[in-house]
Amino acid sequence: MRGEPDSGRPSGRPAASSSRCCGRGSGRSTQSTRWPPPATATAIPVTRKKSDPGDALVLANILRTDTHAHWPLPQDSDLARAIVVLARAQQDAVWNRQQMSNQLRSLLREYFPAALDAYLHWQNGPCRPEARILLELAPTPARAARLSLAQLRSALKRAGRQRRIGH
Repeated sequence: MRGEPDSGRPSGRPAASSSRCCGRGSGRSTQSTRWPPPATATAIPVTRKKSDPGDALVLANILRTDTHAHWPLPQDSDLARAIVVLARAQQDAVWNRQQMSNQLRSLLREYFPAALDAYLHWQNGPCRPEARILLELAPTPARAARLSLAQLRSALKRAGRQRRIGH
């Protein structure tokens, strides 16, 4: 690097903003990318037109050809890896819950539309505890028709409902 001993790092301070390659967790080595990196600043044509595919190609070529000019990313700590695992598990749980809710809604629409109408105005409809306990108590339209008002009130209270139970 311009007459300096090669320390494996580019000379000078890092740029104020840096973007990182999205390869974490894949087992590949990842590099920090400074735009434009000092060694390639003159080799990159500058255009005013925005092009995401073009930008991606330029960044990929920089990392492929000028790896030595970029600092390696520090390894993730155990805490950071644990947070990634927990965040992924939480996202999977949200997606699974939504998928199950959609399946239940579809089945209720075909088989028991009155139940779906009863839960329609509730936020999260069939996923609510009240909806689950009512479906457990009356899984068919025939059993729902036989429920008394007192049984419905009792079921709603068991589900944790405190307001608008009816008197």
